[in-house]
Amino acid sequence: MRISVIIPTLNEESHIEKTLQSVIKQEGNYEFYVVDGGSTDNTVAIAKRYACVISSKRGRAIQMNAGAKLCKGDILLFLHADTLLPDNAFREIRKRMKDDTVVGGSFYIEFDADNFILRGISFISRFDFRIFHFGDQGIFVRRDVFQALRGYKE
Repeated sequence: MRISVIIPTLNEESHIEKTLQSVIKQEGNYEFYVVDGGSTDNTVAIAKRYACVISSKRGRAIQMNAGAKLCKGDILLFLHADTLLPDNAFREIRKRMKDDTVVGGSFYIEFDADNFILRGISFISRFDFRIFHFGDQGIFVRRDVFQALRGYKE
């Protein structure tokens, strides 16, 4: 099961390297795209050391759709440029996606900040609430399902 990682970027030089390093530590078959929306800092230069970089119009949905069109993997993993994957992320994705009834998933949120509100959000995100939906920092979906849904609304 091949995983395609798609990271939209725009002037992310202060975060991107740690994120890219968290991806290359993963095990198994994957491909890796950084989709840049016109950065004017060193984002592209940093990203080229780790991943295939493509240019796109600016806009997170536009960039994620552009990356998804190029990918060949069975599973698409959309990741924010300031998000670190857990060491076993790909293993966990593959484990979950072995069940044919599962179409996608996400990771728990943890913030690298000592802030009461952010700690509260991290705690609450661990529960399966149908009312609360937490961001798209690291979500994965079957490629065929993503295509059937016609991607992100631009």
